[in-house]
Amino acid sequence: MGVTQLRDDDPTNFGYLRSNWREARRGLEAVDMVYPQSKQIHAAIPEPETTPRTLGAALQAFVELGALGVWGDTVAANRYDTRGHDPEMVEEIGRAVERLHEE
Repeated sequence: MGVTQLRDDDPTNFGYLRSNWREARRGLEAVDMVYPQSKQIHAAIPEPETTPRTLGAALQAFVELGALGVWGDTVAANRYDTRGHDPEMVEEIGRAVERLHEE
């Protein structure tokens, strides 16, 4: 899936990603856990502007776009695999989201 397809197929998650991708990137850089939940990533961000829920929506969009992994299938909150997080891809996705928003 690409950013354009995410925008077309899931405009709500695209909107969360557009609004919160920078903070999600900051959280992924700041968290020191291997399999954190969004609330734990959120807690690692100094003075966050998001909520754990909106941050989780942005993180889930990164998962759908291949920049972040998820640990296991659970019925509870997702645990994100920060070992598989691709900082360059996160940045590339963020820039693509901004370009689409400007169109």
